Amino acid sequence: MMVNRDRMAIYDDLQFPYCDDVSKYEKLDKIGQGTFGEVFKARHKKTKKVVALKKVLMENEKEGFPITALREIKILQQLKHDNIVKLNEICRTKPASNAYNRWRSTFYLVFDFCEHDLAGLLR
Repeated sequence: MMVNRDRMAIYDDLQFPYCDDVSKYEKLDKIGQGTFGEVFKARHKKTKKVVALKKVLMENEKEGFPITALREIKILQQLKHDNIVKLNEICRTKPASNAYNRWRSTFYLVFDFCEHDLAGLLR
């Protein structure tokens, strides 16, 4: 049986060349929460660009990545329109051992920041 220290060493060695660490962003404020995730206003630490970080909720997933998030990512990657917010990248946290995520990473969808959402504009 592996000891936690040995398990963490394995995860430290993993490389994710196309999925940056979310620590390059500084969370400024929580701006929303829905069925599929929480949304934060954040700033890129180097470029100072303000973005929206959507945290993908994975508490109900026993294994794998939520299919709803995969569908959202696939559709947003294909859509290019002035009236649809741009998905810039997908970031993740490093896996951590705690009661909630059991060595899982947390994933964030990084969007251009918009001052208003559709529901707010319609109100």
